[in-house]
Amino acid sequence: MKNDFIVRTVGSKILSKPRVRLYSRESYIRTLMDGYIPRPMPPLDYHAMMREFHAIGNNLNQIAQKAHALKVIDSKRYDSAVLQFIKALTNIEEYMLLPEKMKHINGNPNTANEKI
Repeated sequence: MKNDFIVRTVGSKILSKPRVRLYSRESYIRTLMDGYIPRPMPPLDYHAMMREFHAIGNNLNQIAQKAHALKVIDSKRYDSAVLQFIKALTNIEEYMLLPEKMKHINGNPNTANEKI
């Protein structure tokens, strides 16, 4: 099969690079064939940072519930700030974890600028 040839010849060379060791050879090749460039492995402290961000978000939510019940803060302003925090958190997760869509030169999918 054509795909097996690609996996055998190109896969080992690609996966020898440290930034792509997060993927199995097959999933890395499949991601490239689907038109995406897999992201490198996030820094070691990334998951610890994300847990801390989620804990902060949970604390903000608890404060908001109490403040709304007591009507002691400007709820619209607080809700806006929390939404901004959640949006920033989501952007960080997407940037660090989701594969990047390949850009094609002159609309030709065979001329993708690969960042391998």
